[in-house]
Amino acid sequence: MPQHTSKAMGDELLKAAEALDTGSSAGTAAAAVSGVLLLKWADVSKARGCLRERWELWEARVWPQIVETTPKQLGGLLNAELRRLLDGNASTNGLFSGLDYQRDYRGVRLGELVTVIDDLAPEDSDVWTDGTLGRAYNRFLGRLTERAGAKTLAEFVTPRSVNELIVRLGDLRERVSVYDPFAGSGGILAQAVELIQDMGHGVRQVDIAGQELNHATFSLAATNLLLHGTEPDIRVGDTLSAPQHTRPGGHLRTYDRVLTNPPFSMRYRQEDVALSEQRMRYGWSPQGHADLMLLQHALASVSPEGRAVVVLPHGPLFRATERDLRRGLVEDGRIEAVIGIGANVFYGTGLPACLIVLRGRDRPPLLPEGRVLFVDAAQEVTTGRTQNRLEPRHIEKIARVCERGVEVAGFSRAVPPAEIAERDFNLNIGWYVQPPWEAGGLLDVQAALYGGVPRSEVEANTGLFHAFGMDPVSLFADRDETYLDFRSEGLNRTAEEIWERSEATAAEFDSRIQRMWHDVGSDLHEKAQGGRVLAARSELLERFLAHLRPHAPLDEYELCGAFADWWAENVETLQRLGGISASAEADRCLDGLKQSLRAHLTKVLSARRRQLVATFHKLGDRYAVSLSELQRRSEEASTRMNDRLAQLGFRHPVD
Repeated sequence: MPQHTSKAMGDELLKAAEALDTGSSAGTAAAAVSGVLLLKWADVSKARGCLRERWELWEARVWPQIVETTPKQLGGLLNAELRRLLDGNASTNGLFSGLDYQRDYRGVRLGELVTVIDDLAPEDSDVWTDGTLGRAYNRFLGRLTERAGAKTLAEFVTPRSVNELIVRLGDLRERVSVYDPFAGSGGILAQAVELIQDMGHGVRQVDIAGQELNHATFSLAATNLLLHGTEPDIRVGDTLSAPQHTRPGGHLRTYDRVLTNPPFSMRYRQEDVALSEQRMRYGWSPQGHADLMLLQHALASVSPEGRAVVVLPHGPLFRATERDLRRGLVEDGRIEAVIGIGANVFYGTGLPACLIVLRGRDRPPLLPEGRVLFVDAAQEVTTGRTQNRLEPRHIEKIARVCERGVEVAGFSRAVPPAEIAERDFNLNIGWYVQPPWEAGGLLDVQAALYGGVPRSEVEANTGLFHAFGMDPVSLFADRDETYLDFRSEGLNRTAEEIWERSEATAAEFDSRIQRMWHDVGSDLHEKAQGGRVLAARSELLERFLAHLRPHAPLDEYELCGAFADWWAENVETLQRLGGISASAEADRCLDGLKQSLRAHLTKVLSARRRQLVATFHKLGDRYAVSLSELQRRSEEASTRMNDRLAQLGFRHPVD
């Protein structure tokens, strides 16, 4: 491979899974790849002295033997060495217990799989031990699930973008403990580990725990987190009926952060729920909808100063049968935020979902007086052919609003508990956040009948046009105090003028981008060489905003969104920059980063300029031709038609 990046390695793992070509499920293919990958990882790590001492491994290396084994013998050797690796360690005993390479796979295909794993990266590369392999594996699981559609893995893999949002909302810190009681393939926990790494902290001492009902998926979760460089405590079992993470005496263990995407609307029996006196303090959900039961488990598992983030369907927000349960949560101040995200962003379901942010009982509240932040982010998605997705810009906006607890018109609102009580503790987001009013609702009757454009509708767009140095009223001719007229030169010429007049602001903004980069870009190479570039993301973003936000034609969230998209697109380039010592090569890399950032900002700015023109044309669609004018034109056309018919000798019949 030309590059040993997590993206390139993840793509290679996907090719390896597809090359097995057994007609089996995506989960089975993932297990087969995982076993061979674990063997290579453990063998290289052992040889480099990077593996924990408590792993009981072979004395001599086994990977060279695996590479050299004939296809006929390969399946048996893989079975034997994988069992020796996993069963000798208490935390991995039983992983992939149903996997049988000799029974299920042709030797030639296994040989191809071994070759792909062997060629992922040189054994002296840091990717085997610095977490890059874990990132590649996490990416591989997501891509494999996308390819498989709604089959097998979809129930257990959360899209990476949703994981990123959950983890951002989790407010992670160094040395926090993180728990996912419905761990699936470990994606949320892996994302948490990656963020902690990106913040510049080590992960070997991070306490990572989780529980998963499905044994095959539990194996994927454990692999995911091992390859990220952690020693995870992942256990198998039903979290409602048999929670595994308890202290002596049967009390639940608590964690600094509980981050989870539990199964939606799971059925349960009340008599099967263990430790109910500890976990179900706010009551019981209908037995066909365990959503708020799972939320209560998360809340009971969070430390007094901790935070939990739980994904739920929308039903628990308003079902009448769960009113008292919601009331207790609101009155005790345990709900910090309710965030609605768009439909069709999860694998295997098109249902919209929400994220509930909960606080430990002693954690300082996000908002004063027990207020709850409601966020309607349903439109913060990019529509895809088969699935919608959260882009980095969407995640940045949602997370930034929630981190600061701010109100944004039509997007977020801090609601006092008294208002929630007035609505009978209904947490339906639409009750509290309404879309902003836009000019374009009911027509002005006077203008529709007799012509003119209401000044009020034009002035409603003042902020949009002022950002580009324009007064929208100046684009029209005066009629009277209440109405304006379109100019005589026509709508298209005025629209061209809007675009031309906005060019000066666009040029000045581009100059400011250049000045910003002179300051911010100069630090990138130094931070990258010091291995601090990812940890400096927040600092760089604030400096970026300090340069561009004053008098910018874009708002804070558009600027942050462009930065977030640019960062996500170039994160591996930023990391690679640290390994470049030659000045000319570093300058070329930095120039490429600058041009990429300019392109992202220009794209957003161009969309805003097009919005200016579209806003003007919308007024034209509404008021350019009045009903009286249409009537006059109709009458003129009727007269001309009758005159022409008369010339042709036609006479209308007389009744």
